[in-house]
Amino acid sequence: MVNFSCEPQDKYDCFISHACEDKDSFVRELALSLQDRGFKVWYDEFTLRLGNSLCHSIDRGISNSTCGIVVLSKNFFNKQWTKEELNRLSAKKNSTGKDIILPIWHNITQKEVYHHSPMLADLYAVKTKVRLMQN
Repeated sequence: MVNFSCEPQDKYDCFISHACEDKDSFVRELALSLQDRGFKVWYDEFTLRLGNSLCHSIDRGISNSTCGIVVLSKNFFNKQWTKEELNRLSAKKNSTGKDIILPIWHNITQKEVYHHSPMLADLYAVKTKVRLMQN
């Protein structure tokens, strides 16, 4: 069967869901660090190209990723777009029955996470205060 899609059917180790306001303070460094260690990362700055459909690219990225790293922050919970990504990751989790959501708490407390999502507050998470990628 011929594939007429303009986008490659790449597989990714992880999809990074985040608020754009958190790029400079944490997310870009995380994505680069994972990539430097040989992980194939779906991260908007690495993957999106001029003219790509955002919805289509994100859906494809989530469906073709083994897991979703979700950088939870006050900014994350204030955006509709990140909530949509989380909904897509939750649907994938429910359909596969696998724990694919890997939460990172970025400058946010468990109480604040719980206020927005009791389900996410119940997941074991790492905090950005801990240096995630030691050299």
